[in-house]
Amino acid sequence: GLPSLDKLIDGFEKGELITLGGYSGGGKTTLALNIAANVAKEGRKVLFFSLEMTKTEMHKRLVCSSTRLHNFADMTPEEFNRLIMASKSLEHDLPLEFIDDSDTTIEKISAICAGAKDAALVIIDHLHILKSDKQFKDQYALLTYLTRRIKIMAQDLNVPVLLLSQMNRANAAREIKEPTMSDLRGSGSIEQDSNLVIFVYTAENLLKFQEPKEGTKKHEKWEDALEQAKGKAQISVVKNRRGRTGKFTVLFRKEESLFVDNGKGLDGEF
Repeated sequence: GLPSLDKLIDGFEKGELITLGGYSGGGKTTLALNIAANVAKEGRKVLFFSLEMTKTEMHKRLVCSSTRLHNFADMTPEEFNRLIMASKSLEHDLPLEFIDDSDTTIEKISAICAGAKDAALVIIDHLHILKSDKQFKDQYALLTYLTRRIKIMAQDLNVPVLLLSQMNRANAAREIKEPTMSDLRGSGSIEQDSNLVIFVYTAENLLKFQEPKEGTKKHEKWEDALEQAKGKAQISVVKNRRGRTGKFTVLFRKEESLFVDNGKGLDGEF
């Protein structure tokens, strides 16, 4: 559903593990939700396992992106009616199912997916809070097991699985801010098991955590950089076993939970 991304990877393939990485608060859940909605609007069932947010929160984001409404306090009666109609339609007509068990395990997810024979896409948000019924000596061993198990699940079910992954924000302090494969937290198995690795990078989000002292030249440069980054995000495909990699710029309307791609931002500015 994102023209520039579709142009790069030609959609998701059955049996693939696609890792979507991003810094905390940088829009990866929103991007996954946009993708889920686009797939579901084509009549294909999506299972969205949300380990951090509730069904209600996810539905609210979905309504915001669908209606472009977000200021609930100052709505006109017409806007309120449009919101209610959209909410009912999305809940009853869209084949998008949210499972919001924060204590779930990969074994439970596998069992649920195995029973949903008509699923076209599975989304797991996110890897670093996912658990297992098994015990492991450390986080590295757990993540290695999880990514391998998810890859096998994708192949067994013959559906693409979109797995969200946290990035290490400490690495964002380096001079080159754009995320690299080494920023994926915890285990080399994430890169190894993934057919596709996609990063979403919102410079504006990171810059807000790095404000220099006011009145300095550094602060002036920071303000300029913040203004340039405002409302934009970069999506990059850094691994693609099927072919092309690349990056493109999109608009990120955070309050509306929406990424907007005009299909012309490939390897350049929006």
